[in-house]
Amino acid sequence: MSEDIQQAENAIKAGDTKSAFELLRQVLAEDPESERAWWIMSGLVQRSERQNCMEQILRINPENQFARDALTQLKEAPPQEEIKPEREIPKPAKKAPVTTLPDEFKTWHYTKGSRLYLIILGQERLIRAQAQTNLIPRIKAALKKKLLPHEYLEEIKSIPLNRIQTIREVGQSLHIRHWDKEAVRTTRFVLANPALCSRILDYLAKRLSPDYSLQTKKTRTVLNLLISTLLVIGATVLTAIGYLSVISGTIQTPWLKGIIAWLGPGGVSLAGAMLLLIALGISGGLLFKPRTRRELVAIGLEKVDE
Repeated sequence: MSEDIQQAENAIKAGDTKSAFELLRQVLAEDPESERAWWIMSGLVQRSERQNCMEQILRINPENQFARDALTQLKEAPPQEEIKPEREIPKPAKKAPVTTLPDEFKTWHYTKGSRLYLIILGQERLIRAQAQTNLIPRIKAALKKKLLPHEYLEEIKSIPLNRIQTIREVGQSLHIRHWDKEAVRTTRFVLANPALCSRILDYLAKRLSPDYSLQTKKTRTVLNLLISTLLVIGATVLTAIGYLSVISGTIQTPWLKGIIAWLGPGGVSLAGAMLLLIALGISGGLLFKPRTRRELVAIGLEKVDE
């Protein structure tokens, strides 16, 4: 917080009162007990809000004689034309819930652009959350104190460990099947890469043992091969039919005939080639999927298949 206040003071010296105000606004929204921030803020707002700033300072520190004198002067001085822009000072934010983490907990994280993605494994819960990367120092400080920093985190998803049925490794994400109230749901934890996904699953397997077993299952290769074959054959047949129809002139549907005439034989061939390439791409994705998949399964649910 002191760094933000110092930045605000530097911005004021540079004549950038707007940036200073926004910095102080953020500080006071998170820490309404900052006497120094209220004092600096008082110099950036209009008279009515300045009076409010002094009242907040005296609420925090009734012994602050400077604030008391300034408040008295504001109340007794005659009205004057405002030279400061109208700005609304922040209302103290509601205190975020306090969640104490266990003595031993594990975290994983990665960043993407300006976002931080965080996974926390506690004694009883698996938690996923997001935050702005500029809040990383504050989040680290809170975690060192074994506190979950709700005020800095967004899109928090918390899953009780005893409600988890299966955790499946799918590419670079974990698909967690769990009870949510009275319904079974699947929550996806998307991660940075498959390697991070594997590390987390390996750790969870050790952490949740012996109540869960890590299994390796074969994927449905035959089904993928069948889908791949049908896609390629279908694209080839459609291309051939379209081309022959253009050559023979057998298409009678007015709107389709208009499109075909506009495209011409070359256009139809190009569209067919694109369709075939898309089919080949999808087929390649299906055929080159891993032959096996790993899944962490609760003991007693080994025979359950989604």
